[in-house]
Amino acid sequence: TIPLFTHGDGVEYESRDSLMVWSFGPLLSQEQSLDSHLLMAAWPKSCTCKDTWPQLWKELAWSFKALAKGQHPTHDADGNPLKKGSPFWAKKGKPLASGLKAIVWCIEGDHEFFSNSLGLPHWRNASPCWNCDCTQAAGEKPYNKLHPWDQFTEVDHSWAQAFPSSEHPLLTEVPGNSSRLVRGDALHILFTKGLYGHLLGSILHYLCWYDEGAHQATKPADRLGIIFKEVQAVYTDKEVTCRLTNLVLSMFTDPKKPWANWANLSCKGGEGKHLAPCLLEVLKNILDFSKPEHSHMLKCLEHVCQVVAIWDSAGTFLTKAEFKKSWQLAQDAMKEYQWLNAWSEDCGRSSFHIVIKHHTFLHLAKDAWYLNPRVFWCFKAEDYVGHISTVTHSVSMGVKATKISQKLAIKYRILLHLLCTRPGFHLQTSVE
Repeated sequence: TIPLFTHGDGVEYESRDSLMVWSFGPLLSQEQSLDSHLLMAAWPKSCTCKDTWPQLWKELAWSFKALAKGQHPTHDADGNPLKKGSPFWAKKGKPLASGLKAIVWCIEGDHEFFSNSLGLPHWRNASPCWNCDCTQAAGEKPYNKLHPWDQFTEVDHSWAQAFPSSEHPLLTEVPGNSSRLVRGDALHILFTKGLYGHLLGSILHYLCWYDEGAHQATKPADRLGIIFKEVQAVYTDKEVTCRLTNLVLSMFTDPKKPWANWANLSCKGGEGKHLAPCLLEVLKNILDFSKPEHSHMLKCLEHVCQVVAIWDSAGTFLTKAEFKKSWQLAQDAMKEYQWLNAWSEDCGRSSFHIVIKHHTFLHLAKDAWYLNPRVFWCFKAEDYVGHISTVTHSVSMGVKATKISQKLAIKYRILLHLLCTRPGFHLQTSVE
């Protein structure tokens, strides 16, 4: 049996429209994105109506059911017996791929996709999580209370049942699927405007504006320049290739109104992932550990970096020791962050904000027992939809939105032909 992933995401192919792209592939593939993803469906959002995707997913769910049985279907997608003349008639009931089966084991994407496409709770929903019964901050079990974790553990972790339910055909019509297969993605939860963004952005904001009051003895931009110079030196020592090439105040705050909004560092996922351990080395040399806030900043960042380091080095499944250590580090990191959030509020600082991604990070760390998050984080998937965007843009000139998918399908088949017949053929790519 071959474990599969499915991935969905919206991607712009021109300034006025975007494409909803669904792909699938072998979960354990180590190949580049174009070799490990296959396009299932793509349709412009500008011409999508309520009946568009139900019709497409009727056919896709029918295909996944056949893959799970390992046999060519005997009935069509509507449940009617195949008739002579059908392109599937000759092989009906015969083994697929010499009897191999393939089942969905991961449904990948970001929280917006899970909400808008799968119908799972939105982060602004009164009950925003599909893995537990947490509530908004004003509810009985607020997601922004990161400790103790015990209040969020009373949930059935059976793979056959899901809380809450979804009506999406991928989850309701394909046997064995449920929202337990909807995996939180470390790329969006941690590295891209997630936990890393809030933590790194808040630390940098503090380093640039740590003097009392709005006026700073040294210009914040000058302080940031010194810090980034030290980070670049660590980059060189560690031989880091995926580097943040520039760091300016506007990447994590409004320089003219630094106290108006929450500090949050904006950068690419790979850049944020590699910046954190390098900034950690710099902090060890410049922070005064006699100050509680400095100690908590350092410990929080250190714990999070250690969790990611364990996932990076572990296999497809974590050992008991690896899971126990990473789960404890994740809880400890959120304890430190909870302290920093309270300290920031007491000081009137716009930093260390708690959002739903801090809560889903704990789920991500806890569910690492079932599968290493590194196996299904969306670095390759994001690279793949970028390629699909490029191909779509190349066929979009003068083409109506309703015809885009037809044109894309033709050119995508040409791309597949080149990938299969030209060893080493790839589009220009960069994947974490």
